[in-house]
Amino acid sequence: MYQQNNNYHKKENFQQKYAHHPYTGYSPNSANQSGAEKHLKKGSIKEFWKTLACVIILIFCSQFIMEDEKSSEQSCICSENSQEVENVSIMSTRVDGKDYSYAHGYYFQFLTSTEQIAYEEMIEALENYNTDAYVTPLTESSWFNVRDALRYDHPEYYWVNNGLSYYLDDDAQIRRIKISVPEDARYTLPQLRSYAESVAASVAGCNTYEAFFAIYTDVANMATYGTAEGVDDQTISGIMTDHLGVCAGYADTFKFLCDAAGLPCIIVVGIANGEDHAWNMIMIDGSAYWVDVTWGDSKSEEGYYWYNCPEFYAYFCADDAMLIRSHSISYTMLRNDGDHFWAVYPSCTDTTYTWFSLHDLVFSSYDEAYSYILGSLPQGSPEYWMRFTSQEEMDRMINNITPDFIGELLQEAGVWYGEYQYYYNYNTMTFALELR
Repeated sequence: MYQQNNNYHKKENFQQKYAHHPYTGYSPNSANQSGAEKHLKKGSIKEFWKTLACVIILIFCSQFIMEDEKSSEQSCICSENSQEVENVSIMSTRVDGKDYSYAHGYYFQFLTSTEQIAYEEMIEALENYNTDAYVTPLTESSWFNVRDALRYDHPEYYWVNNGLSYYLDDDAQIRRIKISVPEDARYTLPQLRSYAESVAASVAGCNTYEAFFAIYTDVANMATYGTAEGVDDQTISGIMTDHLGVCAGYADTFKFLCDAAGLPCIIVVGIANGEDHAWNMIMIDGSAYWVDVTWGDSKSEEGYYWYNCPEFYAYFCADDAMLIRSHSISYTMLRNDGDHFWAVYPSCTDTTYTWFSLHDLVFSSYDEAYSYILGSLPQGSPEYWMRFTSQEEMDRMINNITPDFIGELLQEAGVWYGEYQYYYNYNTMTFALELR
């Protein structure tokens, strides 16, 4: 009996539009302040705190991809059924040289010995662009385990996303599989690998953090969030060839390039703001961190680019405390049949390499943030980014941004600016103030 499987990774659309809230004067924002809301306020200051007309506009980041804060000390990767697993390796180990056969990845370690044999047999078939292959007999449940592990361990075989099907024998065993290989795969995959090797060479002299960040930036630069007819938007093919894709494509491409550079990276799937989503986990100096290139990639139609947006930095090397506000792992690999593939993930509790920590821009109180701004003003710095550990304290900052506040601040520092604008995001607990 021949059975065709459906595409098992749902297409996502996570591009979030910024809400525009027009105001007259400088009253605090009383609009919806849910976790997904992003806000930007802008003002003009003449003779310091004389009140002038203000237009609140939203700039910073919206074209490319894009609950209230939950107070919880529980790691976002824990669940009631979670298990303690020792020596869980995040590193995707590859064989030496350019032989990609039999490469073992993160999810391989959770397979049974029989499933691991079939996994390797399928790798060999994919590497040789086979359209038909025989594998060690598997039950349907084991087949899904192997397929999912292969899909997330090896994004280079991009046709696996919707190109695998199987023959079910009379004894309910799967011994033969069918693979839909794109006509241009023999040309496309070597080209993609060649590019990956050039990226690996470019980061060879970097430390681990710098190498990850360079690849993160590269994926954000090459990709446009979206779908189009004829574009494989959930794979490295869509992102790297057509420069178009959704979250699965972003996550696959980031891992693919990290793998080529020998950097430990895995793909993780779950829910973000109520929708299916995919992102990554990386390892630096023995600690795990979250990376969501999709949500970090935020270029704006108005001409403001990702490097002007706090989200770009917030979603690189994020910790559990930040990510739990909007993301939750599906603790298992989701499947069409409702069954699941069990996997365990490290906690991301170290904040050493979060961008705001590296730059000493994490504040636990409004007073600390005020002192930081005041202390930097004499240096003529026009823009101030910060991350708060408390929503209450960030709200104090938001509510205190008034013409009088800015005027007093500038008067005390002995400097003058003509305008100001500020931006905040409850998901990332980030706040930005610009004086110009």
